[in-house]
Order: sequence, then C-alpha cells, then structure tokens
Amino acid sequence: MEFKDGLSPISHGVVAVEVFQPVDLQPDADKLPLEYHGVPITYLSVNDFLNLTVLLRSMPELMEYLAERRTFPPADLRLIGDEETLFSFYLLNDGSFAGCAGRADARNAVAAQQDRLKASLKRKFEADRYAFLLEHVADELAERNPHYADDLPPHILAAYAAADARRNYIEMQAALADLRLRERAELGRALHGAEGRVEDKGSGFTFRTARFDSMPEWVYVVGAARGVDRTELFSRMFVLMRGAMAFYDKPKCLVVVDREQSYEVALSRPHPELSPADLEAGKRLFGELRVISRPLHFSY
Repeated sequence: MEFKDGLSPISHGVVAVEVFQPVDLQPDADKLPLEYHGVPITYLSVNDFLNLTVLLRSMPELMEYLAERRTFPPADLRLIGDEETLFSFYLLNDGSFAGCAGRADARNAVAAQQDRLKASLKRKFEADRYAFLLEHVADELAERNPHYADDLPPHILAAYAAADARRNYIEMQAALADLRLRERAELGRALHGAEGRVEDKGSGFTFRTARFDSMPEWVYVVGAARGVDRTELFSRMFVLMRGAMAFYDKPKCLVVVDREQSYEVALSRPHPELSPADLEAGKRLFGELRVISRPLHFSY
C-alpha cells in the first residue's frame, strides 16, 4: 500500500481488502493510519465496499456514510469484514450513527430490530426500482443512437454536438448522477407515472416536474410521448424547458421523455436569456399542476 502526497483535502481514502471473515487490523495500527495529510482513510473489504456502492449508489451519500462512520472508536475503524451490521444501523437510524458507541452497540441495536430492518430494506429495494429507471437513461446516453438524425430538420440537428465532441451528453449524465439516491428514485417514479398515464391513453404526451432542495438551481421535467412526431416532440420539449426555467425561476433544466422504446433528453444551455413569452408559457403549462412536497429522508 503506497500513499502519495497531493491528495485533495476533500477526498476520502478507501483501502479495500478482499476478506470473508472479520479481520482486526488494530495490532498493526502504527502502520495503518486513519488520516494522511488531512485525508481521512477508511479500511473496508472489497466485498463490503462493493455492497456499499450498490446500496448507496451516489457520491454524496457514500461520502456522508464514510464521514458518519468515523465517529467510531479507532479500534472499530480498524476492523473490517462486518459492514452489514453498520449499514443496517445506519439505515434504521435515518442515515446517521448518532447515539451509536461502536460496532457492539450497533450489533445489539440491529439484533433487536430485525422486523423493522426487513421492512426498511423491502421499502428501499422497491424505491430503488425507480432509481434504476433514471440510471438506465444515464447509461443510454453513453452511446449515440445511430439513427438520431432520421427525419430531423437542420435547426434541430444543429443543437446536437459533433460525434467526436459529445460534451453535452456527459453533462446530461452528470445532472442525473449528482442526484441523491432518493431523489433519483422520486424522479424515476415521476417518469414511470408519466409512462403509465400515456400508455393508458394509447397516444399523446404527458409530463411532470420535480425540484429538490439539494439542487436549488435545477428544475427537472420528465414525460412520455406516444404517437407524437419526433420533430413536434422536440419543439414541445424546448417550450417545456424554457417555460419551466422561467416559471420556477431556475437557471438549469433537464428534460427526459420516454418516446416509444427510446429516450429524448435535453439540457439547458448556460445562462439562458428567458423572455416574458417563456414565463407565460410556463404559467400555462405548470401553473395548474398539483404540487406535492415531502421530505426525502435516508430511511425508508
């Protein structure tokens, strides 16, 4: 294991070791620091680390978990191979280790709440299904549809980046990746709801919006279309985007539309110049939408 200078002070080092039984690293504490040049270091087995990345699946939440975890005594921080107990406590305690004195305390608390833990895990996996939907959209953005230009007029094709300079697609992926897991799930739930509504009708276009306190600059619009000409759909998405930014007073917008076995995704340009006409369109499109506001806790 080699440490190098120059790590960012906001980084968090993770040393992953593949083990199947808990291993106590405390006897080698002098060789295994918990911090290096201001960078906190966490020791995990490969299996535990991969499980955490699957269960948390967002950088903000993974970093928060590692930071919360550091409240344990040093001896507990040098024990690897028993992460399931810690994550279970974290899930039951609304994304916090507050009130937990260490691994033994976490183990006792989890053992006494097995029924509640099973219920929480079930709700989590049900919610994660909708997060998978948005993650699928992000995956689809990795490659351009070879038929993307079919039937599109020049003024719409001009909005696409060159095939060898697809920076916009990376920014679209980042807009989804930056969301916390529960936020991703709620946006996926909204997209799924729009898909169900348009499927029931057989044709048409429906949409929903979402805003999150952790992303104050953004408004997200998700929708589904069936039997709508692609050029017409792009025109509607353009109006939706500008109207949403004007109506909700947001400088950034991402639009995701399910269009018959494919997705159309649009990202606002930096510093858009919005007009009174955009605000009027926003009032017409969003002014009468039913608004639901709820806290998105880590617990399920």
